[in-house]
Amino acid sequence: MVIWLIGLSGSGKSTLGRAMTCQLREDSKNWVFIDGDGLRGIMGNDLGHGLEDRRRNADRMNRYCKHLDDQGIHVVCAILS
Repeated sequence: MVIWLIGLSGSGKSTLGRAMTCQLREDSKNWVFIDGDGLRGIMGNDLGHGLEDRRRNADRMNRYCKHLDDQGIHVVCAILS
């Protein structure tokens, strides 16, 4: 299962995502929280913020979350809209 939190900068996505992940871990330990900016840093921070780079980053995030989900790891992912 992947839960997407999508919104504008500074809207509280990461704060809500971290809180949700903590709550969900009370029932099942295999939940992870992924923040869009954090994932950019992990992936090498090689993309800018233009339209094409944002699309490429969204594709990376989608593939990474699906990869985790396919292995039975549930994901809460907060990304900029």
